[in-house]
Amino acid sequence: MGLRLQMAKLWNRAVRVKPKMRGKYDVLLDLGCGMGHFCKVLRRHAGYVIGMDIYLPSLKHAKKTKEFDDLVLADILNPPIRRDRVDCVTLFDVVEHLQKRDAVELLKSFACTVFLSVPKVDFSNRLYAYLTKNRFENHRSFWTTEDFERLRFECEVRHPPLWLRVFPNQGSICASRIV
Repeated sequence: MGLRLQMAKLWNRAVRVKPKMRGKYDVLLDLGCGMGHFCKVLRRHAGYVIGMDIYLPSLKHAKKTKEFDDLVLADILNPPIRRDRVDCVTLFDVVEHLQKRDAVELLKSFACTVFLSVPKVDFSNRLYAYLTKNRFENHRSFWTTEDFERLRFECEVRHPPLWLRVFPNQGSICASRIV
């Protein structure tokens, strides 16, 4: 493993907070699945897990986890999947990579249960984008609990252990809309 990828993994581990989920679903769609960091959590909650991402190197890494039943290379703003066949959608550390209006439209387009998380701090993520050579890693929007509450999501702020905190006020907003 190259030094860049090792540094990227350390950075990723330092700023991510384990997502919060509940329930059991037949088909779960993980939009922006990336390298599959949360696939073990997803597997515990679904019979069939589909990972979707726009960045092929991340999907290749996710395939190695052997946790996803299917992996799809696609733009999550226009997922090539029948939305009525999905019971649950997850977007962990994803919506901040989209323009806010696009993310709002995407979230409104699903009539099923949705779980998501976003960083609580506003940072550009340029270092991680550089380390992974993934231009899609740049952040394009910043979110607050009020933004998600307007979309009828319940929110909780979660923090990593003190020894992993890199930024003051670090943590994630975990939001859910249970249908």
